[in-house]
Amino acid sequence: GDVETVVEPTCTEAGTGVKTCTECGATENVEIPAKGHTYDGYEVTKKATQDEAGEITLICTECGEKVVKEIPALKDVKVSVTAADGSDLKLSYVAGDTVKFAAAGIGMDVTAPEMGAIRFVPVSWKLNDAETKWTEAPYTAEFKLDKAGNYELVVVYALEIFGAEGWEANGQTVESSVSLKASEPVTKEDETKRQQQL
Repeated sequence: GDVETVVEPTCTEAGTGVKTCTECGATENVEIPAKGHTYDGYEVTKKATQDEAGEITLICTECGEKVVKEIPALKDVKVSVTAADGSDLKLSYVAGDTVKFAAAGIGMDVTAPEMGAIRFVPVSWKLNDAETKWTEAPYTAEFKLDKAGNYELVVVYALEIFGAEGWEANGQTVESSVSLKASEPVTKEDETKRQQQL
C-alpha cells in the first residue's frame, strides 16, 4: 500500500514512514531516503588568480547549507595543445609544412555536470598575434608555416561554470603557448653538397 510519512526526510537525513497492507491492515516501518541538496545557482565568492585558487559557493534552496567548491589557481589549470590525432605536437618543421592541432581543457569531458562544475574551454588561438576564434567543438585547426622562422602558437581557454542555465563563461581566461620552428627546406643542391662533404 501507500507509505504514510511520519518523519519528513531532509536534505541529508532519511525520514520514516509507515506502510500499511491493503489486504490485512498490517503495518511496517519504512525508511524514506534523504532528498539531497537542491541548488538553483552559484556565486563566485573569490576569483581565481594566477597564484591563488578561487571559490564558488552554492546554497541549498531547501536547508540553506553552503557548499564551497574550488576554482584552481590559473597556473595549475591543465590545458593541452596536441597534434590533431592526439599525439605530441612536433616543435620543428620545414617552411611550407601544414600544422594541424587540437586544444583541450580540464572538465571538457564531463557529460553530466553538477551545479558549480567548472571547465576550461578553448575559445581562440593566435599564431604570431593573428587571432582566430572557435565557437564550438571540435577545437581543432590548421595553419601553414609559410616561411622559415620562429612561430608562437597561443591557445586561450575560458573558464565556464555550470549554472541553472547550463555552462556560463565567467570572464576569466588562461593561455597555453607552444613555440614552433620552421627551417628552410633542403634543396637537391644542398643534399648533393652534403653528400660530397661526407
